[in-house]
Amino acid sequence: MIDDQAATSFGFSATDNSPVTVIDLGKLSTIRRVSAIYSPRATAIDFYVLQSLPGVDGDNAPTALKLDEKTLAKLKSVGSAIDDGTQGRATIDFPATAGRYVMLRWTPAAHSDTAFTVAEVSAYSPSQGNLLASNRDFSSAQTTSDSKDIADSKDVGESKDLPEVGAGPPAEGPPP
Repeated sequence: MIDDQAATSFGFSATDNSPVTVIDLGKLSTIRRVSAIYSPRATAIDFYVLQSLPGVDGDNAPTALKLDEKTLAKLKSVGSAIDDGTQGRATIDFPATAGRYVMLRWTPAAHSDTAFTVAEVSAYSPSQGNLLASNRDFSSAQTTSDSKDIADSKDVGESKDLPEVGAGPPAEGPPP
């Protein structure tokens, strides 16, 4: 989910009625935006930024965490989104919030017999939009880009380096 590869994904069991994912940022960080790419499905998504995991003492994150409805009801989300099933992606911006863990909870509108998959979850800091949740080493003070990052769709229009788009139809890609 944090490998910067939208072609790879994590699949939840088809019997999971409310998939939840928790991303450990490794340290307390300030976050202002969270985005996710997932299999299109009519669903509500709740986004959380947590300083610690409920019911976990210390800094060692468990490999599995069981959250019941009572525990989830006590958590305060930083935002929510509704997907009508056509998008398969959601991004929320919120006031800068400190936390070590980013949690997303999907609540599908209807049960499906197919597995729900999540391709990417990204968390961004308030300063210059730095990507925090990623399978990269951000321990150095300076982070460079290799131009392979995919821009958030709402930021693309602000770019001044976009080449002119040709008048012809797009070319076909390789076969699946």
